[in-house]
Amino acid sequence: EKQKLLGVSQTEIRQKCQERMKELEELKTAVDSLKNSAQRAMVESQKMFEDMIRSIERMRSEVTKLIGINEKAAFNQAETLIERLEQEIDELKKKESGLKQLYSTEDHIHFLQNFNYLCTPTDDGFIPKVTVNPDFSFGAVRKAVAEIKERLEEFGREELLKISKTVNEVPVYTTESRTLERRSRGKEMTSMVVDNTPPPEPKTRA
Repeated sequence: EKQKLLGVSQTEIRQKCQERMKELEELKTAVDSLKNSAQRAMVESQKMFEDMIRSIERMRSEVTKLIGINEKAAFNQAETLIERLEQEIDELKKKESGLKQLYSTEDHIHFLQNFNYLCTPTDDGFIPKVTVNPDFSFGAVRKAVAEIKERLEEFGREELLKISKTVNEVPVYTTESRTLERRSRGKEMTSMVVDNTPPPEPKTRA
């Protein structure tokens, strides 16, 4: 019976060794797979982030271009109007100066020659009335870009939290106690041991 018990122990040790070797190989394979998966995820993530950065750069370029085009158009229109206003102001000043001279002149011929021109009312339709918009600015653009920035940051925080949960909730391996397994096998071994203790002798009456 002792030999049988030794055989059982040897078989159990061999099984344990085989199980550990299998677990070791599976764990090594999982670690290699983990390394490959992590490397692939980093490379692909880097590429996607670079694509997002390029997209944001294109958006920035488009916004800058739109601001520049609008600024140039408004500037050109304003410059044209400024030139026309300056010309009209010069003309009005000349008429004002001429009227002063005409008012004090004693030369009747000069008076008659310039009277009609100087006293003709200025054509107000030459230049439209200009009213500057006090609220004009690119503040709306700044606000829109700020909203884009806020949304991107909020979206990034939410997605990063999801990624973190996904990574943390998928374990590479799990462990469990071998105590129950040892107890179960211990019971099997105990049941195989034969009790050679002789039965007690029957008691006799005195």
